[in-house]
Amino acid sequence: MPDSARQWAQRPPATPRGHAERGGDQADDEWWTILDGRLFLVTGRTWGGAPYGTFAAEMPPYDDSFDSFGT
Repeated sequence: MPDSARQWAQRPPATPRGHAERGGDQADDEWWTILDGRLFLVTGRTWGGAPYGTFAAEMPPYDDSFDSFGT
């Protein structure tokens, strides 16, 4: 193998990743998770099991003056 190709002959060592810590103000249920250090609402999963949804920061603010049940 030529010297120019030897650097690609072996995969570099894995880089360890830290785990995000859950804060006390975060919901503790199966729908919320930490993704890229941000709070993520899981709204479904693909056939392969990958979660999809939206980040909390991208959601509109909750307005409790609107009640869809008319009470």
